[in-house]
Amino acid sequence: MPRRVAIIRAGVSGLGAAWALHRHPDRFDFRLFEAQDRIRGNPITADMPQDDGSSIPIDISVPACVPSVNLHIFL
Repeated sequence: MPRRVAIIRAGVSGLGAAWALHRHPDRFDFRLFEAQDRIRGNPITADMPQDDGSSIPIDISVPACVPSVNLHIFL
């Protein structure tokens, strides 16, 4: 009998867990729950102004907003 698993949130970790469990349908019966109306996770998209006055969208990950992230890079 497959184990029943609830995956809360459909960000990168939740989708990764769902993908891993999906590969073993004989072992796991899972459900993915997301409160928002789309799958996204924590990254944000910002507009980067260009020299010609236009802008392009860029994705910014959450760790980029954490001041100590640079310290981890040097470790």
